[in-house]
Amino acid sequence: MHALTRAGYASGPGTGPGAKGGGTLTAAAQAAELGVADSYLVDRAREGYLDAYELLVQRHSAMAYRVALRLTGDHHDAQDVAQEALIAAWRT
Repeated sequence: MHALTRAGYASGPGTGPGAKGGGTLTAAAQAAELGVADSYLVDRAREGYLDAYELLVQRHSAMAYRVALRLTGDHHDAQDVAQEALIAAWRT
């Protein structure tokens, strides 16, 4: 799925990971290093920070896949269901 660009610099909503700014790490990169709670990342993702969403996907995609696999019983269907669920989470 998605991977957080750990070399990213400060970026604003809608600019995504890796946008260069004032030389500080993005909120999601800082969260990864500090073990910040998902609730913080959800708040940032809702504000439009794509890198926060990407970190949430990185943290939870395996669990989403496992649940989808138990529901579908098929590897490929489970991948599709997990991906659609994670995309739906971004859109809400």
